[in-house]
Parts: sequence; structure tokens; C-alpha cells
Amino acid sequence: MKSNVLAISIVLLLIASMLPIVTVRAVDVTLTLPDSELATQFAKGWGPGVIAGIVDIPGPGVRFDFNGLLPDSGTDVSDNYPVSPLAGGALDSVGGKGNFQAFTQYRLVFTNLGPNPVNINLEMNTGWTNIPQKDTYWGSNWVSIGVGESKVVTLDFASVGEVWNAQDDPMIEWRYPGGTSGVAVRRLDEVSRLGFQVLGNGAGSIVVSKTIPSDIVVALSDAELTTQFAKETGPATVSKSDIPGPGVRFDFTGLSGVTGTIIGDNFAVSALAGGAWKDYGSSFAGPYDFSGYARYTLLFTNVGTTALQVNLIMNTGWTNSPWGSPAADTFWQNGWTALAPGESRIVTLDFWSAQVYNAVDDPVASWRYADGTTGVMVRRLDEVSNIGFQVLGGSAGSIIVSSDTTLSLSDAELATQFGKEYGPGTVAAIIDIPGPGVRFDFTGLNPSSGTTVGDNFAVSLLAGGAYKTYGVLSSFSTWGDFSDYTRYQMLFTNVGPNPVTVNLKLNTGWTTVPPEYAAAWRDTFYQNSWTSLAVGETKTVTMDFSSAEVYNAGDEQEFKLYSDVTTGVAMWRLD
Repeated sequence: MKSNVLAISIVLLLIASMLPIVTVRAVDVTLTLPDSELATQFAKGWGPGVIAGIVDIPGPGVRFDFNGLLPDSGTDVSDNYPVSPLAGGALDSVGGKGNFQAFTQYRLVFTNLGPNPVNINLEMNTGWTNIPQKDTYWGSNWVSIGVGESKVVTLDFASVGEVWNAQDDPMIEWRYPGGTSGVAVRRLDEVSRLGFQVLGNGAGSIVVSKTIPSDIVVALSDAELTTQFAKETGPATVSKSDIPGPGVRFDFTGLSGVTGTIIGDNFAVSALAGGAWKDYGSSFAGPYDFSGYARYTLLFTNVGTTALQVNLIMNTGWTNSPWGSPAADTFWQNGWTALAPGESRIVTLDFWSAQVYNAVDDPVASWRYADGTTGVMVRRLDEVSNIGFQVLGGSAGSIIVSSDTTLSLSDAELATQFGKEYGPGTVAAIIDIPGPGVRFDFTGLNPSSGTTVGDNFAVSLLAGGAYKTYGVLSSFSTWGDFSDYTRYQMLFTNVGPNPVTVNLKLNTGWTTVPPEYAAAWRDTFYQNSWTSLAVGETKTVTMDFSSAEVYNAGDEQEFKLYSDVTTGVAMWRLD
């Protein structure tokens, strides 16, 4: 791990930080194409289908009509080299607008207006063909779309559905057999083609449109959770308390491992939840319009002694006249997330891909799904009638629920997983004191050479990262995915006899096998600026993931090269 400089001095106390509430955030930066790009720049690239028409229809979306689609041979429609500036790329190395490094995913909505089912994927090429082996094809997973259905298709730049033409890549660790899935897109600063493929049987007609152009998140405040959330259904008994700092504590007795206990802000949803005001007519109006959001996110910390499972839930659609009937009321949730005692997890309900219930009798035929269907777009987001979460467990349980996306470590993590990594100082003791906080005692500190204390590879699940599998050829898994967090913050109190200087640090990138993760240049060190603490002084120290000081990036091959001590760098490989 990269060594850093300057000092901490003698004894410090780390306490769970007290933070302001963050109500919106943007984890993903989505590439989604406007009608002008789709209507004027997209054309057939290859395949058996014939494009009979490209029509920019009224409202959002462009209609593509096809003849001769085949079920086993894709027809490509794309903006081939050079990609148009309308697509949203930045300046690339050859003077075009093919640099898409600012984005984390490529996403479009497809609606099947034709007479037959179709299968769709999104695709792109990166790398210039003047060096042929640098030209690589990336595709999403294929998505089936029935007649009349609408679905979102996403090409995740961190984990694609398939890669082709990478076997002879100049970078050995970027060589994959054709059809490999789950790998990261390389050379996003050299995008030479953007498009989609269609499989079908005979004629087809699809409308392609952009998704919400920003990834705005519903993230509920303590005021909303404390004053508006209450038990709705389920076997458990619930009590709640607004604890000091961010978050609200919910204590449960009588939980079931089979039947969820739902806690939420049921109709009418409070203005504190963040919905926009809308007049629905017939003397009914309120802050129930959430159509400007792309997802709903909360941070859950299990502060009890038993394992729990949680998910997020929503209801959309009015059940009273004149706006609809019970058939318009639909229930949405994400998958279940397990929380061991002491664990923290960010849980997200993606409005583009949710699990649906109670939609079999929806008034709109194309929105009818069997209970439990996954990957469905949330409908009627302008009519949110309930928002909350569910809990499963074997008996009693306690969780802290917060909208804050700040990484702040528990006493269990600090006391059991932290140890000295390097530097001149000796960690004489690590003591989990009564109440919040862990005491670290040092001897032999140096004012010009830092002593680093941390949870080195592999980072414990107690730290709050998500579980992820890395690599394809020889994969491994860790709790090392922190991409849902926006910063890292702790509270330091100097209880020793001398002034100290402290900062926070993070390493990203693997230096170990498998081969595609083994290059030493993937290991990058980040820190925030140093903070001085006088004897008896307490200060909050924050490391902003969008603006950090970087080390060991001088030989970087995927991202911009930076010399050591460069500040203001957005962190990469947070997963």
C-alpha cells in the first residue's frame, strides 16, 4: 500500500460521526440519448433486418420499423464512427466527441409496438481501429419485450453482459474469450460506436426513448422517518426513536422470518418525503408526484443481536374514484438484503427495475404482470400512495435507518478489524470504551511520517461495503464495493497529552489475482487533507470521494495519470 507523509501524535478516540442529512445524490451517471441523436444519427449497421422507417414521433421517443428480423441473428442500429456530439460525449484523443468516461452506464427505454415479441440489447465499441486489436465490442444482457411492453435496457460499464474481440488486446489483463460477461468496459475515452441490436421473427416496430436524464434519489430525512413512519402490516410490534446525529432507530419484537413487517408513510404521503405537488382534479392535490426521481435509497445499520433482512417498498396508483379503481394500486419492492449484527448496508429500489405485486388486473394491459415479476419499470410514479420498508427476522431486532450516504464505521469494525499497517508508531492498545467510540493508544509517533491504522485487504463486511465478485478467469469475492457512498467521515477526539494530526485514507484497486486485476498500477491510495487536533479537542474529519488527494496513480492505464499529492481528484474503483 502507498505510504503517505505527515503525522498523527498520540492518543485518539473515534466516535460515530454526527452528520447533516443528504437528501439527494447521484451514484450512477447515466448515458441516455435524446430524440435528436436517435432520429438523425442512428442507422442500420448489419444483420438481416431492413429498417423500413425511422420516425421522430410526437413526445419522447423515436420509432424504428423493421422488416425481416430473425430470432437468431441480431440487426444492429447504431451511431457509427465518429459518434455524434449529440450523444453527449466529451472531446477524445482524435478530435471527436467519443470520450464517455464521465458515465457509469448506458440506458434506454424500449416499447414494442409491433406484432411480434422482440429481444433487445445495448452495445458499443471502444478503441480506435487504426490499432485493430484495440477495437472491442461490449453488449448488455438481452432483454425480452412482449407485444405492447415497455422495458429499460442497461449496459453497465462496470459489468457487461458480453464482450467480443478482446482476445488480442494489447493489455494482457484485458484479454477475454468472446462472450465473456461481468467485465468492465475499457477505453471509455475512445468510444467509436453506440447502438442497439434487435432479434425477432418477421416484422417489428419499437419506440426507443431516453430515461430520466439524472439519477436523483428519494432519500428520506430523519423528520420524515420519525414523524410519518409507522407500522402498516405484519406480525411485529415496533417502537422508534430519533437518535442523536443522522438516523432513526426502529426496535422490533415478534418479527417473522417468513412474513415481512412493513413500516411506512401510508396514504397520504407527507410533503417531508420529497414529492412534487400535483393537482389531480376533483379537489384533490398533494405532494405525491415522484416522477422526477430514478431510485429510492436508505442506509440500514443492524444494531441488534440477531440477523435481519430488509427491503424498500412503494405503492403507486390511487384506489379511489375518479382516478382509478383498486386495479390501479400496485406494490413495488427491491430484493431482500441480509444484515448481520453490526452490519451497515445501503438498500436501493431502482424505479427502472423493480419487483411487482398486485398488477395482474392493471387497467393498462401492457402493465399487467404476475406477482413477483422482477425487472419491471415502476408505473404511476406521479401517484405515490405509500413509501416505506419491510423487515424479516427470527425474533427481536433493532435497526438504524438513515438517508445519509456517508461511510462511518461502527465500534465493532474499529475494535475488531483495525490494526497497524505501517509507519513508525506502535499501536499500544485498541480499546472499545463504554458508549460510542474506540480508543487508540500510540507510542513512537513521528511528526513527518504517518502511522497508518486500518482494515487492510480483505475489508471486513462490518465496514458497510456491498458483496461483489470480481474477475472472470479466476474470480474472487469480497465486501469491498463502496460505490454507493459519497464520502467517509469520522469524529476524532484527542484524549492524549500532545497535539496530533489526523486524516482518513482509502485504497482502491486489487494487486492480487485473477490476472485481469493483477496489475500493480490498479492499486491507488487516496486521503483527505490533514487535520490538527489540540489536546482535548474534537473535530469531524471528512474524505469526499469526489475530491481527494491521490498517490500511486502515476502509472495508471485506465484513468487520467496523476502525480503523487495531486488534490481534487474524483476517486475511481470505489467498488
